[in-house]
Amino acid sequence: MSDSIGDYSVDHIYPKSKEETVSEAVGETVDLDRIGNLQLLPHEMNEEIKRDQWPHDWLDDLGDAEAERICRVNQYPDTEPTPENAQAFIQAREEQITDYLLDRYVK
Repeated sequence: MSDSIGDYSVDHIYPKSKEETVSEAVGETVDLDRIGNLQLLPHEMNEEIKRDQWPHDWLDDLGDAEAERICRVNQYPDTEPTPENAQAFIQAREEQITDYLLDRYVK
């Protein structure tokens, strides 16, 4: 694991290329460019492993320990990251990130 930010890329948890499919599954337009849908991943993981996969698929392909680490480090909420749950997942993650930042830097 590298400590240099240059070794990471910004990744859409729900791939931007699947925005129309996500919106259809949710039943409303879902903005996949929101902070709740963005995470940092090592370049090689993003480009060679995850690519354009649904979050639940690529996490299932990782080992349990690695999937747990990715979810913990990137503040995934308890909401299952399926297409139908995209809006709820993104909103819950934004709330979780906000709570973490407030607890860590404000309180």
